[in-house]
Amino acid sequence: QVEMLDLTAQTDGSFRLDSVAPAKVELGPREAWSDLLLRLHSLLRETEPVDFATRLATLRDAALKRLHAHPDATLMLLVFESSQEFGDYSARHSLLTLLVCDLVAQQLQLSPELRTTLQGAALTMNYGATAAHDRMAAQVDAATPAQRQALAAHGDRAAQRLAQVGINDPVWLAAVRLHH
Repeated sequence: QVEMLDLTAQTDGSFRLDSVAPAKVELGPREAWSDLLLRLHSLLRETEPVDFATRLATLRDAALKRLHAHPDATLMLLVFESSQEFGDYSARHSLLTLLVCDLVAQQLQLSPELRTTLQGAALTMNYGATAAHDRMAAQVDAATPAQRQALAAHGDRAAQRLAQVGINDPVWLAAVRLHH
């Protein structure tokens, strides 16, 4: 990170050097979603994530803030990009699922606690299988029997991994386990 400095002349003829906080750059919609996608992709692929729940909540809150500001444009962008780019399929699918879950939960007037649980489950439903999902989304041929077998149990594995990183909400873990 580059430190910005400000040189100020003093009345006694001396100078004072102060640190200046850099101006915050506001990302456009596409860039902001790309940033969220990259951060989620990285978090979901970490083998031993530090402070997983806090980092996931930060990502969730940033995604929901963008969604609530422009719901139609956000959904259009993510649905369009889902059909164009398969390299980050798992993270993009998780973000899109988060947004759809939140819109439905809002319409159903679910409690804030249940909404938070569903949001977490949406973001982490494929935890531990992201690399396999990304590869399969990009492959031309149908899934092999071995790939289908591996995918059949990915909800259970994801719930186990989530428990290992400190997620202990039974509804969240059940939703992840049963999401297919």
